[in-house]
Amino acid sequence: MERNDTNIHRMELLITIDYLLKFTNEKHPATFTAIVEYALNKYDFKTKRDRIASALCLLKEYSDEFDFPYVIEQTHGGKYYVDIKYNMTEDKLIDLLFALKNDKYFKEEDKEYFENILLEAFSNTCDYDAIKEKLKTTRIKRQMLKNNRKLEIVKKALESGKTLLTYSDVYDADRKIYVRFKNYYKVFKIIEYNNRPYALLVPFYGPELLFVKWSINSILTPIDELNIPDLPTRDILTDYGDKADMNELFKKDYPKEYAEYGSLDNYLEKYVMPSSGVIVDIAFCFPVVLLDTLKNSYQRFFNDEFTWSVLDTKNIKEKYNYDIKNPNLKYILVEKQIDINAFMSWGFSDPYNRGQVNVFDCIDIIKPLDINNRIKTYYERHLNNYKK
Repeated sequence: MERNDTNIHRMELLITIDYLLKFTNEKHPATFTAIVEYALNKYDFKTKRDRIASALCLLKEYSDEFDFPYVIEQTHGGKYYVDIKYNMTEDKLIDLLFALKNDKYFKEEDKEYFENILLEAFSNTCDYDAIKEKLKTTRIKRQMLKNNRKLEIVKKALESGKTLLTYSDVYDADRKIYVRFKNYYKVFKIIEYNNRPYALLVPFYGPELLFVKWSINSILTPIDELNIPDLPTRDILTDYGDKADMNELFKKDYPKEYAEYGSLDNYLEKYVMPSSGVIVDIAFCFPVVLLDTLKNSYQRFFNDEFTWSVLDTKNIKEKYNYDIKNPNLKYILVEKQIDINAFMSWGFSDPYNRGQVNVFDCIDIIKPLDINNRIKTYYERHLNNYKK
């Protein structure tokens, strides 16, 4: 392209808006020097600070006067940044990304692709990592936050790193009264389980953030069941203790577990699930033709990834001493550490939502075999009730 005055001015405008859209927000406004360096490194285009200053001023004027698909703001120090793209606030973008994650019709391998497109279109490099982190630590559907005081408070505790105060009432048999205790927690994450929000709370013991037996004293509890005092938020969320890096504490206090699982998040995902708190090793198999049906059912029920492997009947026989009913069919093997009550609840649910079959009709329990006795007892009890 010919480098005449008109084209040079156009290039300066285009490069400036390109930089604003990709690299700026309120905390990271553009500097003239940064844009000059960006023009040279990205486009091999030499320009000067005063010409970029002129371009920024012009873009700001146009943004104020016309209906641009983005909003350009100016700091008190005279720097510029893009505030909102296409009327998409960060909260709305996270809503959209959560909807994508929870949509059962998108293939799992496609979700990351579309997630990156949405982030590139509506966000910038400054906010990218923060948004990705929120998607990891807060899997609850954000629309459920409305008109829910407890959920709002727990979410603020998660985002701020402040300590959450709750009450527990314990019955004193000798005095025949209930005694109220104060509990302080750090909120590690919020998840959704069966359309119900849960908080993963790590007990806080004094100023040094001491944790004992993470898997026992880390509490995953329904947020609506938390006894959060009816006090001003400033009295519920306090700076009692630093904003701790939970993963670093886990790495320091439990190096063996950290080496095995790689992070506190992976460790808790493996062992902490709502319901009875009794985690068992479970193995089951089913014909490969049922893979999509059972995978979708499991992910809807547990809001968790469904991992599996192709079944080798010979190895299964050696490992579990279990004979497959029909070894001529191709089977899928699933091995999980999971809450037994939660697993039973899923097993009695209908993967087709027709009220005709349940998951247990579709799978073979390999381990533990006493699950079959629980299923038998369940049906016998119902059979006896109907006989009466």
